[in-house]
Amino acid sequence: MLEFVQKVNISRIAYYTEYDRHLAVSAGKTMATAYLDPNLNHGLLGGAKSRLSTGVSDRTMAGSVDRVLKVFHHFETNTEHSCWSSNIRYGDATDVKGIIQKILDIHKVRWTSCFGLRLSNSQSRDQVHWLHPDMGVTHVREKYDQARASEEWRYELRIRYLPKGFVQQFTEDKPTLNYFYQQVKNDYMTEIGEQVEQDVALKLGCLEIRRFFKEMRGNALDKKSNYELLEKDVGLRRFFPKDLLDSVKAKTLRKLIQQTFKQVANLNDEQCILKFLEILTPIYRYDKECFKCALGSSWVIQVELAIGPEEGISYLTDKGSTPTHLANFNQVQSIQYSAMEEKDRKGMLQLNVAGAAEVLLPRLTV
Repeated sequence: MLEFVQKVNISRIAYYTEYDRHLAVSAGKTMATAYLDPNLNHGLLGGAKSRLSTGVSDRTMAGSVDRVLKVFHHFETNTEHSCWSSNIRYGDATDVKGIIQKILDIHKVRWTSCFGLRLSNSQSRDQVHWLHPDMGVTHVREKYDQARASEEWRYELRIRYLPKGFVQQFTEDKPTLNYFYQQVKNDYMTEIGEQVEQDVALKLGCLEIRRFFKEMRGNALDKKSNYELLEKDVGLRRFFPKDLLDSVKAKTLRKLIQQTFKQVANLNDEQCILKFLEILTPIYRYDKECFKCALGSSWVIQVELAIGPEEGISYLTDKGSTPTHLANFNQVQSIQYSAMEEKDRKGMLQLNVAGAAEVLLPRLTV
């Protein structure tokens, strides 16, 4: 019998057990009403971008702050990535899936089943909640705003549930592919950007420059005025980690960027995205969620429980190890949870797995 002591979101496992039946291109679904109230997003980068390639600026209008949920997302606009968001008005009957669906409908996304709404607290990294799609928005706000000030909470629309062969699947739905790319790129820049090797950071940054400036010629950055436009008007920080910019002299950095850009100059935007994901895969496993835990009841081995479309449910004993497979999602017949130690937020998660000699019992912290 296996026991885990871990921090894990149960919904990740539960969702994947129903994945083969429910993860498909969604037709119209009935849900509580929500509608979009655009936030004020004026194009800060539009002028510079239009001089290097064609771009479309967002025209928005301010709305009331009453009964409005601000949702951060990864749909590209002409503002800084940290400002990408939409204000969604909601009523008493509006649920989480209604908020999600309204945003996705605006952007004509087909892979709607891949998305979830994450609530995190800006003052505490441990305060992260994946919201059930059937939860009422009013209930969510009452529950969490009582515990913390409302301005501390951040609602973020994310792609969380990935089908097998998801990259190929997403190429058939450009809005989903672009969204996933922007989400992964943002995670890379904020979480591990300072840790990657110089040549990798240069390659990834130049791929984004190529994608961002779709019409720019391959030798455009050789011209001093074009490079200065990129450096001053747009900002190299949009493309490269701060550590790279701080550690390399400006003249040397310019030459490195010019040389690396020429290697990717002939790629189109989709090819840039796919190459970016390919390079990043061995460094940052964006295709699965990992939870630190301990394996064993009387004795303890530190492991990571890995949840993802390719490995199913598995665990790793260290970063370089091969995942040990525990179960496929379609083998999970039932999931039961019972609280054990309320003060330590510990409980028992029981997974009944088809074909397994014993019940899988992860002991966890939630």
